[in-house]
Amino acid sequence: MTPLLVLLALALSPDRATPARFVPESALNAEALAQIAAVQWDSSAGCLPPVESDIDAESAGAAQYPELARFLEPSQVIAVGRIETLTPGWDITTHRPATLAAVRVTEPLRGASSGERLTYVIDGGRIVVDGRALCTEPHYEMPKSGDVVLLAGRREGSASPHLIATESSVFPVKDRAVIVPPWLNLAGGHRVPLDSLRSKFRSRMEKE
Repeated sequence: MTPLLVLLALALSPDRATPARFVPESALNAEALAQIAAVQWDSSAGCLPPVESDIDAESAGAAQYPELARFLEPSQVIAVGRIETLTPGWDITTHRPATLAAVRVTEPLRGASSGERLTYVIDGGRIVVDGRALCTEPHYEMPKSGDVVLLAGRREGSASPHLIATESSVFPVKDRAVIVPPWLNLAGGHRVPLDSLRSKFRSRMEKE
């Protein structure tokens, strides 16, 4: 394939950073619009609560998850970064508003590189379609552009910048500490210093 054809193929290929399940508010397709039209939505009632998940039920019980380093251990990618953009849109798998977050990696801990741009979907957000506002609340406080987060998950493809991440694998970072939410029943404290977390990962890698 000639260089010109390679460039053309890249230009016509879908954005690898945007997962198939997510449709931006600015480019809603027929499937998303049909789903939105079918939703019985009372806008006066405010935002819908977050979707219940298995981890909520387990955290509410007596079972306790291990401390943060061990909890994150199965993740393919673990990185700290700053949120650059938040794109409102629609999730065609959950039939609810969602938000695509783009994060610039500042401290890679595993499976990422410094300066890399990663994306993940937040199960919550707000869109306006034909003057009709629809919104859902995420399980955690909605982040803002400029916020620093620790993000863990697996890549959608072998080299995809999009991560499959759940609400239990995205943590706010403040003053060089990872903030563990109270609803996630992890052992240890709710503020985990980044340097301590990095040291534990390095120690485990040296033992392997």
